[in-house]
Amino acid sequence: MVKITIPSIDDTPLRFGKHRGSTPNQVAQTDPGYIVWLYENANSPPVVSRPLYLACEIEKMESDAEQHQDDYRDYDYIPRG
Repeated sequence: MVKITIPSIDDTPLRFGKHRGSTPNQVAQTDPGYIVWLYENANSPPVVSRPLYLACEIEKMESDAEQHQDDYRDYDYIPRG
């Protein structure tokens, strides 16, 4: 019996862009925003799976929320009244 293994799209090295030569799984570890951008803008033909995109989108949203929370820590709260 012949066993055929199909590699995951997320393990296939990218052929373009600033992360050319890296796999989407590798890029997701350091630049999840790029994976989100790829899926939304350059995913025809597919270069990123939907599950990886969704995981990176959540990571990016959490990171953005933390950043915005840190932005407000620079202001002193002055109660009114």
